[in-house]
Amino acid sequence: MTNSIKVLVIDDDKEDFAIIQDLFSRIKSSRFTLTWSPNYTDALEQIARKEHDIYLIDYRLGSENGLGLIKEAVKIGIDVPLILLTGLNDIEIDKQAMSAGAFDYLEKDLLTPSLLERTIRYSIEHAKDSKRIKQLNLHLVKIGKEKYRNLFQNSLVAMHTKDAKTLKVIEVNDFSIRMFGYKSKKEYLDNFDTSTHFVNPAERDDIVKLLKKEGGTINQSIHEMKKLDGSHFWANIFMKLNSERSLFQVVIVDVTEQVHSQEELENKVKIRTLELTESLAREKALNESTSRFIAAASHEFRTPLTTILSSATLIEKYSGAQQEQNRLKHTQRISASVRNLTVILDDCLSLSQFDKGSIQAHSEIFNLPEFLKSIREETEGMLSKKNQYLQYRHEGDLMTKHAKKILKNILFNLISNASKYSPENSEIALYSSIIKEKVTIIVQDKGIGIPKADQKNLFQEFFRAGNVGNIQGTGLGLCLVGKYVELIHGTIKFSSKPNKGTSFTLNLPKSIEEPL
Repeated sequence: MTNSIKVLVIDDDKEDFAIIQDLFSRIKSSRFTLTWSPNYTDALEQIARKEHDIYLIDYRLGSENGLGLIKEAVKIGIDVPLILLTGLNDIEIDKQAMSAGAFDYLEKDLLTPSLLERTIRYSIEHAKDSKRIKQLNLHLVKIGKEKYRNLFQNSLVAMHTKDAKTLKVIEVNDFSIRMFGYKSKKEYLDNFDTSTHFVNPAERDDIVKLLKKEGGTINQSIHEMKKLDGSHFWANIFMKLNSERSLFQVVIVDVTEQVHSQEELENKVKIRTLELTESLAREKALNESTSRFIAAASHEFRTPLTTILSSATLIEKYSGAQQEQNRLKHTQRISASVRNLTVILDDCLSLSQFDKGSIQAHSEIFNLPEFLKSIREETEGMLSKKNQYLQYRHEGDLMTKHAKKILKNILFNLISNASKYSPENSEIALYSSIIKEKVTIIVQDKGIGIPKADQKNLFQEFFRAGNVGNIQGTGLGLCLVGKYVELIHGTIKFSSKPNKGTSFTLNLPKSIEEPL
């Protein structure tokens, strides 16, 4: 399309017209000149002047509607495309629009520059075909039967004439013979049965009913059809009953490319909608996770900071030499609070490093029982309740190849949790074994346990079980444990009963090679 295409946009909403203007401005392959008509009366006057190449008509026009305007435009002989725009996805409006004489039906919310340009291009070509067909029919009347036959046979669209009573084809052009895959005109006339060429045969009967309902004319009706060889194509069917209602002319245009383009666009819209839905879900989950973190972190930071502040204030008051014991008690409280803050910050930093993919594990060969004994010695000072103790036992081989630092982080978290959620004077059991090619490490306590309803969320970020009460924690420890275990190709499972304790079982391959 090299010349400017004159478009009349009929819409009572100026903002909607501005949106349509923007869509046209982004069409690079064609040039358009837009005119706006804000109401039904003005639009009818402009249509009557027949100065435009295409009309985009909004369904709602104040107290009137676009369907009525399309019917009026058809009455005054408008033969250029009339396209109905609507904000509704309503198949009935679609059918009414086609029956009224619209060339197409577009939903505003799905409009894109490419869809708008393609629809206009196809509609204009369709209008040209329709105009040529109309001109052909008028010309046929003038030039007589022989010239009519010549034009009929040489048409670039499929055409045939049917007896209205028997529905038998009595005349057909060469294009139609080729389109459906027949070898000759005789074969076509003897064997053509419309119902055998519809993918859905019931649609043939629907067309006949529609033809009678619409007073003997069908402007267009799109259906999936098939050729003699079984291949499918999409056809736009036009039908007109003659004045004696004895014959009707059928024109069939292959619109497979247009239909596939529309389907491709609809699939893209569906895919994009799905992507946006998933993105919103991820964003919602992230927001919820952030909210949980802020709530947990604010609580966990406030408690040790309050302790530090109060202890610092009290230390200032214990200035005498005889109050050394009181000062020591409060400095120890400050140290413990600082260590607690450090643990919280370390957990947050570790989670951030996991999100960035910067956590790496380096394996080395080591003696597992010796390693776990050193862990026991280090963690004994971390046990948070009076007279708690850590019992360790090993079975099987001694040597393994794994990432010691990652394994240490896992065990520190598990032992720390076991201590926090267990009573005073209780045992925490640590078991290990290397049997065949499998390493198993178990951390078992006799603490408050995990409610069944909470167990499915145990490894989520910032999640804490409903029975933890005032026990400190951010809900990051087990989340990090899960990520660490995955990093070293292991699995972790647990069993727990409220008030009877919890057991975590870590299973690992005996040897992991670089890189992890």
